[in-house]
Amino acid sequence: MLPPPVPSNAFEALDATPVKMVPAGDLPEFKRLVLENQKLSKAGLLEVLAKSFDNSKVTRALVKNTLERVAEKKTIRGLWELKPGYEL
Repeated sequence: MLPPPVPSNAFEALDATPVKMVPAGDLPEFKRLVLENQKLSKAGLLEVLAKSFDNSKVTRALVKNTLERVAEKKTIRGLWELKPGYEL
């Protein structure tokens, strides 16, 4: 049996894998919290988001996955911004 074909672009292969995220109903609140706390570091923002969704069944791993998919920090001292396609 032949092995599966190798993708020509490794980044396309990474984007093709599904990522578990915060439930869609919680996503607007998640994005609002990111914009309210956009000056924090990644660790600080993850802590704020995890505490905000502490009562629901949202794990820290889901919060981290969602943050990496929905927002980005362009520079080390920059502000968190929502990625294109995830605006409020």
